[in-house]
Amino acid sequence: MTITHNKQLRLAAYGFDERSEEGFRMVFKGPGQGKALLVDEGSAEFGIINLDAADSPRLLDEYEKRHPGKPAIKLSVRPLDNNDA
Repeated sequence: MTITHNKQLRLAAYGFDERSEEGFRMVFKGPGQGKALLVDEGSAEFGIINLDAADSPRLLDEYEKRHPGKPAIKLSVRPLDNNDA
């Protein structure tokens, strides 16, 4: 069975530079077929947090304090142990 969702998923990026954010926009618009949209923090349903950013512990802590219970996608290009996530 296929489930179809017509609603766009609204995400905010934390700890990414402009080039990375533009990459998200391109993926969401192209292969993502418009099913997701990068938005400002206030209208986001999810966060995307860069765990490779120098200040990632602070970013994650602030996100969890400002948005308790709101889901987050935590991205890293390096292997993480359970203490990092």
